[in-house]
Amino acid sequence: MKINKKCCRESVKADWTMDMNNGLLHAEQIKYILRTIVKNIGGKRLLVIYVYSRQQAAAGNFCPQWVIFQSRTEYITLAYKKDGTHYWRTASFENLDGRYCCSSYCAFYTAEDEARVKAYCKNSREKGIWSLNTMQKEILFKRSEKRRQRKEQQIKQKMKSVPALPRGLRQWIAREIMPSYIFYDYHRSKKPMDGYCTACGKTVKISGVKHNQKGFSPSCRKPVQFKSRKKRGYITDRNTLQVFQRISAQELVVRFIKIYYSYGYGESPRKQVYETARIFVQWGPEMEMHEEHYYYLHYRDTWTSGDRPSRFYYQYNFEADLCGYLYHKNLDDVLADSPWKYSQMKLYYLSDPTPLYALSYLKKYLKYPVLEYLVKMRLDRLVTDIVYNQSIYSSTK
Repeated sequence: MKINKKCCRESVKADWTMDMNNGLLHAEQIKYILRTIVKNIGGKRLLVIYVYSRQQAAAGNFCPQWVIFQSRTEYITLAYKKDGTHYWRTASFENLDGRYCCSSYCAFYTAEDEARVKAYCKNSREKGIWSLNTMQKEILFKRSEKRRQRKEQQIKQKMKSVPALPRGLRQWIAREIMPSYIFYDYHRSKKPMDGYCTACGKTVKISGVKHNQKGFSPSCRKPVQFKSRKKRGYITDRNTLQVFQRISAQELVVRFIKIYYSYGYGESPRKQVYETARIFVQWGPEMEMHEEHYYYLHYRDTWTSGDRPSRFYYQYNFEADLCGYLYHKNLDDVLADSPWKYSQMKLYYLSDPTPLYALSYLKKYLKYPVLEYLVKMRLDRLVTDIVYNQSIYSSTK
């Protein structure tokens, strides 16, 4: 049962006075004087704390500045203005006057007032003010935890609508995105050297190549880089992939996948493929576009709303970067019956399959539908200038 504000307002004691000869009223280092009482209000046993301005009390004005109603599970404060009107505040005692550590400028009117707070808060080891602050911090923490859990539950419910990743995605990543190598045993003789192709997993014979030279695999004819086993060391490749998937008639999701391939002493890479962010895109009857951003918290194994913080101000943050390659095999089906059915984003990407931020293209297409015809006319540089503000003449200026 919550604190009854109406009963609290009616129970405020207005006839308390103070001894004008009390030293607290003349101690300039004290800003607030506290008086307390414990009583049943609205069916709950509450600790009521009257907070007086020492300066006003010394002038004979015994109207409290704040009246705090504290229960075991919540607290609320009745604040008084200079004209006698009042309003409710939810701030803790520490933050009532807007300055840090308000407790340092307070004192209880009597020792009984402080003992009453310590007994109610069940904390006899600390001073009365600090025991009150401890109790309010615990309540505040429980409140935030409930809000967080409620928000996480809503996010989990939303994530249930996301389908499984396309079948064969890992094989497509290895084939289309990640670089391939041929590791070979170098020798000075003119005989062919033994090598291993990571693209097709076959042993090959090569000759006339140098370390770090680029070429094609003699077995599968895919682009590779030649690496001498004695010189190559530890190799790590990383990339980002964007996967579009349809959720409903008016919503799709863009999933951002981080990919790491690490080559140690062996010839097969250690692969890490995991999802790092999701952006839900909705559109209305007037084709307006709305986005909801989420990113994955690895240490808590949960999703949270917003964009991943870029904490590294002076260096590149790969985890927060959402530019990447585009999985284009399902784009026609995903964008069908959507505002981007004729956007030609797939054709634009395949003209130069390099990392990009695909949502920028979708946004600009709604503003400039002419992008469809520009892509069909193969004016890709002009499209890039419109979508990403990257003029082809910017490097010459």
